[in-house]
Amino acid sequence: MEGATNFGEHPRPYQVFMLSLCIYAIFVLAFETIFSLDANTLQVLAFADTVLCGLLFIDFVISWAHADKPMDVSETVFQNHSPGHGEQMV
Repeated sequence: MEGATNFGEHPRPYQVFMLSLCIYAIFVLAFETIFSLDANTLQVLAFADTVLCGLLFIDFVISWAHADKPMDVSETVFQNHSPGHGEQMV
């Protein structure tokens, strides 16, 4: 898969950019929670958050579409987190 990074490889600049956007979103969420902001500031931050969510969603769709076997990821997640025979969920 061309867009994937193995654990031994260095991340590409695009991946670092997407990671920085995620960190920015978490920082803004924390900032909004801790500090009391006026309505105009909250409106600007809400707009920026909406644009950021759109970019992250588009990145997800493009990455998923270019994956060799996109459904393998979801199947692996469900297999690893579902109880096996004789096990019960707590």
